[in-house]
Amino acid sequence: MTLSFAHRKATQALNCFAECSGGRLNKMKALKLVFFAGRHHLRCSGRPVTNDTYFAMSYGPVASSCKDLAQQTGFLSEVEKEYRDQYLQPEGGLGQEGLGRMLHLDR
Repeated sequence: MTLSFAHRKATQALNCFAECSGGRLNKMKALKLVFFAGRHHLRCSGRPVTNDTYFAMSYGPVASSCKDLAQQTGFLSEVEKEYRDQYLQPEGGLGQEGLGRMLHLDR
């Protein structure tokens, strides 16, 4: 039986680990947390979490597709980066109140 990669679960796991780490998490730690969480879940329930393929690397096992997800930083276009910087970045972006006001002004 071949299991397909659970993209949604992997994304949620990486986001959860980043959130629990104060919003910042380096790739190596994120991938190690994916491994340990997956191993624990497999031992307890007999089922994998992400259905990923693991490879032996110099610093231990790495979930291949999760690694690809964690490395996707260059996928935004220049226009999307400008949007991100204008609205989403904490230092330059608007807070929830500012976004709410902007929506009401845009009618």
